[in-house]
Amino acid sequence: MLVKLRDEFPENCHLAFADDITLMGPTDKVNEAFERCVELLRGVGLEVNRQKSLSWDGTVVEAESNGMKLLGAAVGCEAFVRASCRTTCADYTAIVPRLTE
Repeated sequence: MLVKLRDEFPENCHLAFADDITLMGPTDKVNEAFERCVELLRGVGLEVNRQKSLSWDGTVVEAESNGMKLLGAAVGCEAFVRASCRTTCADYTAIVPRLTE
């Protein structure tokens, strides 16, 4: 599938790890590639969960965030990244005491 996307949308960068797929490039081409990706995945019996999919071009500011998580890493403006790191640290800090149980 990634080879087909690369061949059809050479101006984009297409990355995948397990079930996470990242499409980067000009917004119009990424949107086209996303729809093609949905079509290709459907062809092998898989469905894209559109509620878990997002598009961020670096200029769009959503009310709740200025970034996104990419393979578990915060990517975006400094405030978003710092807030994400604080949340992650708090989550792990809460878990550590339970490790000795």
